[in-house]
Amino acid sequence: MNLTSTSTVGTVAAEHPATIRVFQAHGIDFCCGGGKTLSEVSAAHGIGLEAFLSEISAAATATKSAEPVFTKAPITELIPHILARYHSSLWKELPRLGGMADRVLAAHGERHPESVPEMHRLFCALRADLEPHLAEEEDVIFPALIALEMRQASGRPAGGAPPAVSAEAGIALLEQQHETVGELLRSLRRVTGGYTAPEDACNTFRGLMHGLAELETEVHEHVHLENNVLFPAVAKLRTPAALPAV
Repeated sequence: MNLTSTSTVGTVAAEHPATIRVFQAHGIDFCCGGGKTLSEVSAAHGIGLEAFLSEISAAATATKSAEPVFTKAPITELIPHILARYHSSLWKELPRLGGMADRVLAAHGERHPESVPEMHRLFCALRADLEPHLAEEEDVIFPALIALEMRQASGRPAGGAPPAVSAEAGIALLEQQHETVGELLRSLRRVTGGYTAPEDACNTFRGLMHGLAELETEVHEHVHLENNVLFPAVAKLRTPAALPAV
């Protein structure tokens, strides 16, 4: 990208929406204050210009590295990866996007009544489903699945105290929740025209569309890893042939 100290915040944010996270992290106004140059805002916020330009350039040009393959990994390795790779970012991203969605509704809701209010409603519904879903996985279901694998590895005989939640019940619950989230994402994509901001959109609106598109990709990868890797691994543990002889 052609980035210099005289590039304006608004232009950079509009052309490279991924840089919005950098501006937000430093408390820089990329919307109404978008006419200021990178040199001006770096000085005003006490940020070294060279380091600031490098940070922005890295955000704008970053590409995802290949995900590791977990098809043969133990559950005790796969679940921590899911937590670190997806849960951690979702706990941060959902509130960030929620704040942006509120601002877009206030600024553009009346100008775009055909899409913005419904977009806001759908995102709020998505967040209301995802956050309890993450908590349920972390607090109840994932610990039960890890305990199941550890029990098999130890050769512990059947019987004794039952788990807090059975593997079958936990997986059925998660799969049902995944379906609901998938439908909400499909509706969000439809109502936003494929996460496309209107011509009169401010940078917050454009940043929200970029963030929602990224959220969709992340959630799809997350659900794939659970539905197509984690859950089949648990199913193998539950088959009699996979259990140790006692």
